Amino acid sequence: VLRSYFHYHPEIKLKLYVLDDLSKLWRIHLNEFLEKGYDIELIVISDPFLMELTEGACKSAQEWVMNVKSGKYYYSHLTDLMRFCLLLKNGGIYSDFDAILLRQIPSEWLNETRV
Repeated sequence: VLRSYFHYHPEIKLKLYVLDDLSKLWRIHLNEFLEKGYDIELIVISDPFLMELTEGACKSAQEWVMNVKSGKYYYSHLTDLMRFCLLLKNGGIYSDFDAILLRQIPSEWLNETRV
């Protein structure tokens, strides 16, 4: 996935949101791309991060994030919430990590956006 994005858009700024317990593994994996000078920011998902992200979304979102940390679909629902809050707050383009870029993203989509 990263190779496809950087192939078509070597100047793109990529933000990856990861769980704390996996951050060391991600840093090892990303080293190849960082050594080539690609702009990748690794952001660890933590309770303070989630509280700041959902601030202004609605009070029930913050309560849900802090109180419902279990259940069969918790992480699926959490990533949906994060996706919407991040796009609202930062703009940009969202992509799952299994979505390979098959062609260049139209320039008008990238004008002043962060991926």
